Amino acid sequence: MERLISLAGKLQWIGVALLLLVGAGPTFAQPCRGGAPGGAASCYITGTFDLRDGLGSSVHIINPTGHHLVVYAFFFDSNEHPLRCIYTGMSPNDLWEIIVTQLEMRLEAKSEFGVVKIISFDKERRPLIGIVGNQRTLFKGQGFSETGLHSIQSSLLEEDFNKMMKPLLQQCKEVKQ
Repeated sequence: MERLISLAGKLQWIGVALLLLVGAGPTFAQPCRGGAPGGAASCYITGTFDLRDGLGSSVHIINPTGHHLVVYAFFFDSNEHPLRCIYTGMSPNDLWEIIVTQLEMRLEAKSEFGVVKIISFDKERRPLIGIVGNQRTLFKGQGFSETGLHSIQSSLLEEDFNKMMKPLLQQCKEVKQ
């Protein structure tokens, strides 16, 4: 009986240790933190890219805050298939330009356009409000259209992250600006 009680105690401590370990890991799928309601900055913004018929696209991400961020960009084709994931650190007031035509993505002949989803995190990988951005469409190297990237509600980040983006994290590559 003493052995059984001793074993139960050890199992309980192992369970506590596992909970602490799991809790200490990256916390990607959380709502956005920071910022004020109604502000223009977000932790989750989205837009499109288009590489059809000689077009090109670039995405500009801006950190207008006074703190450092880690920013991830996830690319999906028009059929929702993941294409690429990249990330970089952004210092306060930093600008990250992603020229989509320079990314190595496997695009099917019928899927040369798609969606880009961008998420900002603090250094502990907790979603943190702090980015705004624009997307630009180019024809023969000249910009002819520019629009803002769209802020997405924090609650949708939690749902979308687990379904679509979490599997891409293992393939995500850090890029230098």
